[in-house]
Amino acid sequence: MWSKVTNAISVQDLLIFVAVCTATGKNDKSRLATANVSFSNVLVGTLKPYTEYQVQVVALVKGQTTIAMRSSSILLQRTKEGGE
Repeated sequence: MWSKVTNAISVQDLLIFVAVCTATGKNDKSRLATANVSFSNVLVGTLKPYTEYQVQVVALVKGQTTIAMRSSSILLQRTKEGGE
């Protein structure tokens, strides 16, 4: 997913990231999972089984004088029976 970020992000500049999962075609709340830079992945809880989600990673990165937000492209993922 990170390979599709418009501007490449250096790990040293990464402050925090959030995985945002939104069920497609449904009026449902988005599910979020946050992580600091010491983790390379996160677990998003309370997903519904056999449901298609739009998944996007949003990150805060530090520049020389600013903090900016970057995001990945949106991927479609379907959960399995256990909502994973």
